[in-house]
Amino acid sequence: AARDALAEGGISVPVREERAAIVLGVDEGIDGIRARHSIALRDGGPLAVSPLSFPFTSHNAVTAQLSILLEIRGESLTLCGGALSGAAALGAARRLVLDGLAPFVLAGGVTSVEKEFLEGLSAAGFADVGGERDGAGILLLGSPPGGASWAGGPQPSLTGYGEAFGKDAAGDAVSACLDDAEVHPRDVSSVWTATPVPDGVEGNGGLPGSLPAARSSPHAGMYAAAFPLTVAAALRAPGRSGGRTSLIVGWDCLSGAAAALVRVS
Repeated sequence: AARDALAEGGISVPVREERAAIVLGVDEGIDGIRARHSIALRDGGPLAVSPLSFPFTSHNAVTAQLSILLEIRGESLTLCGGALSGAAALGAARRLVLDGLAPFVLAGGVTSVEKEFLEGLSAAGFADVGGERDGAGILLLGSPPGGASWAGGPQPSLTGYGEAFGKDAAGDAVSACLDDAEVHPRDVSSVWTATPVPDGVEGNGGLPGSLPAARSSPHAGMYAAAFPLTVAAALRAPGRSGGRTSLIVGWDCLSGAAAALVRVS
């Protein structure tokens, strides 16, 4: 996913740009790695686990490995916040670019839902019927060298981001996002829900009625990767000529919500 994002931005590997950054969101899905390490340690003692495997029990292991592999030498950030981690990573990456701290940023979310994670969910009373799965959604934000076009076509941009918590989290996140982008709801071409709409939320996912009807993402079960994967799907979806603006909204299980506005001009 990271290599594809770089290639679509016209950036070769290794990157070797001193200020290029990487920001990834990870979720509890990677806890399968930690669980296997802990079980081996419990059952076999210290000699049953390799010291080389210990670094991979850290949440920032994926980000660190990617930064080494691709030679990304700027900021390296990992955000851990469940299903909206990928959304928060996009918001943080956008801020890095706007603040002039990085010319471009690889940003998104990754997950690895394994047997140990599913067993833990079941033991805690939560159902997940999706089975084992892996996913990564990574986008390139900022200005690639030479102004290269995204996938040889129009350049997409993340023009707004917002997040909120509480009873009206989705509506508040959308309002913050639209205010950030200085866009009126009537100018939104499409709306996508990146995660399942929580129980008890009625209508158009609790979103303002002036928005188009929400479309469910095909990636809703991908935890931290769901939001950036949905952003990519919205960017690639056929749209009206002359540009389109898509709003992506996601929820977590702790009354949190995030919204991002992306535009292809």
